[in-house]
Amino acid sequence: MLRNIKAATRDSIIYGFGNLSVKLVGFILIPIFTNVKYLSFEDFGVMALLESTSLLMTAILSLSLSQGITRWYWDEHYKGRQKGMVYSMLAFLFLIGAAFFALSFTFASFLSELLFSTDKYSGVIITVVGASVLQVFITMLQTIMKLQQKPILFTTTNILRLIFTFVITIYLVVYRLQSVQGIYMAQIIGNIVFLIICLRYIKNIVEIKFEGQILKEMVIYSSPLVLASISGFLISFQDRYILEHYSDLAKVGIYSFAYRIANTIKFFLVSSVQMAVSPMIYQMMGDDNRLRFYSKYMTYFAFIVAGCTLGLNLFSYEVVKVMGNNPNYWVAYTVIPIITFSLLFDMLKDTSLTGLQIMKKTKLISVIVLSIALFNLGLSFLFIPKWHYYGAAVATLISEILFFGLIYIYAQRYYKIPYELVKVLKLIAVVAILSIIPFFINDLPLYLRLTIKSLLLVSFPFILVPLKFYEPIEIQRLKEVYQKWKNPLKWKQNLKKQ
Repeated sequence: MLRNIKAATRDSIIYGFGNLSVKLVGFILIPIFTNVKYLSFEDFGVMALLESTSLLMTAILSLSLSQGITRWYWDEHYKGRQKGMVYSMLAFLFLIGAAFFALSFTFASFLSELLFSTDKYSGVIITVVGASVLQVFITMLQTIMKLQQKPILFTTTNILRLIFTFVITIYLVVYRLQSVQGIYMAQIIGNIVFLIICLRYIKNIVEIKFEGQILKEMVIYSSPLVLASISGFLISFQDRYILEHYSDLAKVGIYSFAYRIANTIKFFLVSSVQMAVSPMIYQMMGDDNRLRFYSKYMTYFAFIVAGCTLGLNLFSYEVVKVMGNNPNYWVAYTVIPIITFSLLFDMLKDTSLTGLQIMKKTKLISVIVLSIALFNLGLSFLFIPKWHYYGAAVATLISEILFFGLIYIYAQRYYKIPYELVKVLKLIAVVAILSIIPFFINDLPLYLRLTIKSLLLVSFPFILVPLKFYEPIEIQRLKEVYQKWKNPLKWKQNLKKQ
């Protein structure tokens, strides 16, 4: 199992560089996006709604086939047919995407009226559709890269795409003053650049051979997951639409700003680890040590994400003041801790899904996701009119907790994994308690509050010792790591031995 953990750690770091580049670009752009010279307070809210709409379109157009190809690609019954499988999937998605993009010219005005009560965003919506269609193909190619365990290729191509997207965004938004339209036009150009860069890779992974039967099986497997994807979207993003309906685009902008910062944990850390570990989960289905690996995966993953959640919660006040060019956005620091806990439970839910995915219980997953989506929708209508972005954040948190609980219970019923749930709950409790303290010290001088917050963050792993979070062997391993790496002069020598 140690070998698998090392491999997962190595690949997670490489994927992390790719995802970090995305977030670095996003962080660099936040001060520009929150500058009223380039995007008004209203425009930022418009961008937030369009981002959500783009994610919904991507979920629909992809037909969740990334999960289908993940389940089928390494299946022993289809060895030697992967290239035809990939070609069939991409050809199928191309036809759907082309038809959808053509229809967008007809329905753009209707969607603009529906979302913003004006047709002036019709052109932007067509651009968003184009970017979404291209994103479907990029997601599928990146899925194949992950399945083939090519983290370096994944990261390199991702970074190149982001460099082009970033430069073009700056040019169109800052110098051409194209506002939201410029943002999505830059995404289209960046996506096209990515596909051009990947032409040689695409040639190597496809064979012009239509595998109709395999495609049919993947579509049948993935179809229930489309509903799950749409329902998952509703859980995560429907609150923006309801918030806009009951308040205004300014509050949508504040909530979106808070979500962007909190989502850094998911985008950089959670996604990177999941990219590295997901192929291992399916490759280990017949391994004798699989259950312990699955169990420890949740424990260690939760520990790392909980630590990052605590760090962001402690310093959210400072982060929003640095990143928010407009003081109107600074209130977002009070919303961030609620969102980060939602993302923590979202990660636990995704990890708990392992058993249901292995047993191909996609219909059950869809039923659970749809039920949670409807529950979350009800909470949003109940909370948002009264508490606005706080109501949106709390509704999502409650829904994610229930979501995790249901997935965990049913997954254990069909494929029992000895998860260390008590330890995970201890993590969450400690992070929750420590995250409250900053609200009482944010009025202190900067140097004093930064010192206190840093001490709280450093104390986190040590607080877990008396709570018996660590096993004796884990403490021993940590001592060995400390002894090995405590001397910086030996780091180069240690790295050569890895």
